[in-house]
Amino acid sequence: LIHLWSLGVEEQFYLFFPILALILYKRSGFILLTITLLLSFTVMEILISTSPVATFYLLPTRAWELMVGAFVARVQDSQLVNKIIFDLKLKFISNLIIYMSFLILLLSLFYLSESFKQPSSWTLLPVISTAILLCRKNTNLLIIKLLSSKLLVFFGGISYSLYLWHQPIITFYRFYFEVSWI
Repeated sequence: LIHLWSLGVEEQFYLFFPILALILYKRSGFILLTITLLLSFTVMEILISTSPVATFYLLPTRAWELMVGAFVARVQDSQLVNKIIFDLKLKFISNLIIYMSFLILLLSLFYLSESFKQPSSWTLLPVISTAILLCRKNTNLLIIKLLSSKLLVFFGGISYSLYLWHQPIITFYRFYFEVSWI
C-alpha cells in the first residue's frame, strides 16, 4: 500500500531533517542545501527514463522536493529575498507571480495526470508554485487570504492523517467490491 511508503518517506525526513536544519543556519549550509537540491533533481532526471518506479519511491530522487521546502523555510523571512522578488516597486509583478503560481498549481492538479512520469521536470510546476505561495504568506492578496482561511488551514492540518485513514479504506473497498472507479 502506497500510504505505508509515504509514511516511510516521512520517517526518513524526520530522521534527517533535524540534522539538516542545524546545518542550514550557517552560511555554508545554504550552499549545501542548494547543492543537495540540484544533485537530487539531476539524479531524478537521469533515472526517470530508465527506472521510473525507483525514481518515484526512492528518497534520493525525491529529496529535491523536500529541499525546496527547506529552502523556503530558510529564505521566506529573508529581507534580501523579499526585496528581490517582492519589492514594493514591483508590487504588480509580484502580485501577478502569486496569482500565476496559484493558477499553475490548480492546472497541475487537473493536467498532470498518470500519463506524466512523476517525479519529473513537470513536478517543478506545482513544487515551485507552492514555494512561491509559501514565501508570500503575509500578504493582503485575496488568494493568500483564501489559502490562509481557518477552514483550509484546518484541512491542511489533518490532511496527512486523513490520507493515512482513507487510503486503506478505499483499497479494501476496491478489493472487496471489485470496483476500479474509486
